[in-house]
Amino acid sequence: MMVAYCDANQVYRFCNSGIANWFGRPRSSILGRSIREVMGEQAYAVRRGAIEAALEGERQWFAAIFDHPTRGQRTVQSEYVPHVGKDGKVVGFALLVQDLTEQRAADAAARESETRFRRIADFAPVIMWVTRADRTREFVNRAYADFMGCTQDEARDANWLAFIHPDDVDRLTRESLAGEASLQTFTLEGRYKRADGEWRWLRSVSSPRFGPRRNSPASSARRSTSRSRKRPSLNFAARWRRGPGR
Repeated sequence: MMVAYCDANQVYRFCNSGIANWFGRPRSSILGRSIREVMGEQAYAVRRGAIEAALEGERQWFAAIFDHPTRGQRTVQSEYVPHVGKDGKVVGFALLVQDLTEQRAADAAARESETRFRRIADFAPVIMWVTRADRTREFVNRAYADFMGCTQDEARDANWLAFIHPDDVDRLTRESLAGEASLQTFTLEGRYKRADGEWRWLRSVSSPRFGPRRNSPASSARRSTSRSRKRPSLNFAARWRRGPGR
């Protein structure tokens, strides 16, 4: 974070090392000089309106492209905070400046990666989904929606717990919470209701996704062949669907 303070005459009275490094000059050559002198005529002209508004008592916030003489184009976020004296008059303002170039590039790369992931997931032959930190679905692929018999938007917004067999809900909830808390890959196995009403044993594998603002698991599931061969379990599921005494 680059921090500076300018008085009502737009003269630098304080600046930290970040400001000095940004301008490529020692702090001693900045302090006591005007913003126009330090920034240069062109950069000052772009920011003059915001500077004058801050000295009128209006807090300013903006993001802009800055043509740095040695670093090239940089994305910069700036905030000008008025300093009001005891008499109620503005006596200066603080400048809080942050170079967001690398962050913006990382965000763009993350969005591109997410787009590729979702495109690939939609063509995967297995059920796939991404869970938010609040345990709602952030994304579901086509196979997931087909299993539930609805659109992807409907499947994403649906209460996924309602599709778990009543005898498996508590266990799967406990195991999934423990798995997510471990921040390790974990496996679950249980019965889920398909669109045609059939209960199917599914085995899911979930892995945490780390990165900017991302710590929720991505999961995939396929039919559990070992479970499907256990006829007593399937018979029980069939009896449960028919109801008692049927």
